[in-house]
Amino acid sequence: LAEGGVRNILFTGGGEPLITPITLEGMRRASLNGNVIALYTNGRFLDAQTSQHLLELEPLFVRVSVYGGNTESSQQYTQAFSDKASYQKVIQHLKEFSKIKKELQSSTNFGLSYLVHPLTINSIKDFVKDILKLEIGESLDYIRFTPAVDYFFGRQHDQTIIEQAFKNIEEHYVDALEEQGIKVKLYYHRVSDLNKKKTYDTCRASGWFVEVA
Repeated sequence: LAEGGVRNILFTGGGEPLITPITLEGMRRASLNGNVIALYTNGRFLDAQTSQHLLELEPLFVRVSVYGGNTESSQQYTQAFSDKASYQKVIQHLKEFSKIKKELQSSTNFGLSYLVHPLTINSIKDFVKDILKLEIGESLDYIRFTPAVDYFFGRQHDQTIIEQAFKNIEEHYVDALEEQGIKVKLYYHRVSDLNKKKTYDTCRASGWFVEVA
C-alpha cells in the first residue's frame, strides 16, 4: 500500500479490529512506512498495554464507539448477553487510555461516538454520569451522539424519538460535559437525512477506496 502511494489508513472493521493482535502490528508497519494511521474501536480490548502500544504510534485519531450507557442497554443492543463485564471494562479502558495519553503528552485526537437507538436512549444519563466521574476532560476531545442506522430494512428508527433524545442531551448534559473540556457534537443533520425521501435512484459517490478484511 505504501509503495502504491496510499497516504492514510483507517483501521476499522465490520466487527472489532483489536480482536486480533495483527491490527497493532499492521498499524506499526504502516506508521514506519510514513502512513497517517487512525482507529475505530469499541474499546473492549483497549486495555492499558494495548493503549500504551497504540499511543506510542501517535495515530491521528482514535474513536471509541459506545453501544449503550450501562450494562443492560449495552447487552440489549449488542446481543452479547454472556459478556456481562463488557460495558464496565470499556469505561475502565477509557480511563486508562486517557491517563496514558496524558503521560505521553500524545497529540492523538480521542473521541467517543454514542449510538442513539431506542434501546440506548434511556441509559444516556448513566453514560454521561460515568464519563463525568472519570474526570478525563484533559484527554477526551469530544463525544458525538449519532443516530443508529438501519442498514437492512430501509425504514429508519422513529425520527421524533431520536430528536427528542438529542434535545434532552442538549438540555441536561451538554453543559456539564463541556465544563470538563469535552466538546459535544449532536448529529441532528444525520437524523433528518436518514428520514428524508431521496430524489435519486443512483449512487453518485465517486470516491475510490480499498478495504482489506
